[in-house]
Amino acid sequence: MRPTAIPIVVILVLFLAALAGPAAAGPWQGQVESEGGVRHVRNPAAPIEEARTIAPRELWRLGGENEADEEIFGFVDAILVDEAGEIFILDGQLSEIRVFSPEGEFLRTLGTEGEGPGEFRNANSAFFLSDGRIGVVQMMPARIAVLGKGGEAHGDLLLPGSGGMRIVERARSLGGRVLLGILNPSFEDSKVVMNQTLVPLGADGAYGDAILEQSEEQSGAGGIRMTGGRQEDFSRHWEPGKGGRIYVAPRYSRYEIIVLGPDGGTESVISRDYERLERSKEEIEEMREAMSGGSGGFGNIEVEVAPFARDIVSLLPREDGELWGVSGRGEKDCPESTIGLFDVFDGQGRFAHQLGIRADYDGRYDDYIVSTGRLFVIKEAKSGPDRVSSSGSGQGETMMMIRRSGATSEDEDEREAGPIEIICYELDA
Repeated sequence: MRPTAIPIVVILVLFLAALAGPAAAGPWQGQVESEGGVRHVRNPAAPIEEARTIAPRELWRLGGENEADEEIFGFVDAILVDEAGEIFILDGQLSEIRVFSPEGEFLRTLGTEGEGPGEFRNANSAFFLSDGRIGVVQMMPARIAVLGKGGEAHGDLLLPGSGGMRIVERARSLGGRVLLGILNPSFEDSKVVMNQTLVPLGADGAYGDAILEQSEEQSGAGGIRMTGGRQEDFSRHWEPGKGGRIYVAPRYSRYEIIVLGPDGGTESVISRDYERLERSKEEIEEMREAMSGGSGGFGNIEVEVAPFARDIVSLLPREDGELWGVSGRGEKDCPESTIGLFDVFDGQGRFAHQLGIRADYDGRYDDYIVSTGRLFVIKEAKSGPDRVSSSGSGQGETMMMIRRSGATSEDEDEREAGPIEIICYELDA
């Protein structure tokens, strides 16, 4: 059969349509204003374009039913990818880092449990130092162990400040720059002051001046008040981005993203109209029970749970200048087998569209990590037992912290957790 001839006019129309790219749902309805010399991008509730879904290519899997020793995981707390594509998986329960090739082949193990050089326990995150070494953040007592990529043990990095209890809530590195988000609570009688700082770590191991600082006082009748939703909680809600910028979601109950320049000055503020996600009575009671379980060592504790979920849960700056963010609604109200529902902002801060990522993922039990163009789904990450850390408070007392797995008690009663499995996807082809 002879191929059907396509008129030249039709070919020209198709060519021009391809150049134009995807059709927008409508013109942007937001506003750009200047306040005190800072650019404010105010977005409406609706994005410019229709929602999209992508299905990244699966590259390999580790763990699961595979009984090889190097593929049995406890708690996967961080995954790093270096410039050569090697993958460093921090296991906070086994107190070690396992290194795999870009193709998922096991290479070596770094670190061991302990308190000496190159040793750690209760680790909750890791990052690359500017010289390529690895910093491992121990939650409590707070310290940063340092290892070489070949397993060499180095001396600890000192934490900024002195005295009291310090918790490194987030540690990130990008382009040789290292940033730490630190929480330093102080306890006095019936009140607690949450002191937060975002500090840079130089190549020489010295800390620079704080980029952000915030103190929030909380008080309770006859005891310490624990809240499931601090209003100012930026120390764990920020991410470094392209060009040395830092993206911060500083407020629990406000859909607002502050964009800081390399020098720490505010370049712009991005916001959008957003309907908050209210928690059910069952969710509130479950959170209250979980927080009460982690209050050991402080006597009379008053537990308060925020009635709404956090407006912005996570941020993901992209190499192309886009910013992806997951809201409380985007985290919960996403389609089945979809990792969140990301709000995508273009390079100008405009709410462009929403994006779902299709994968082998169940948000009730699984977690995910994005690192250097790779998406890692950690199956059963939220189904494990609770984790307990303890440390001196600096006042002769001991503080215990329980890191919840995320699964509900009802889920735990009805469903047996499976082994940890790590799935690697190529997010950026």
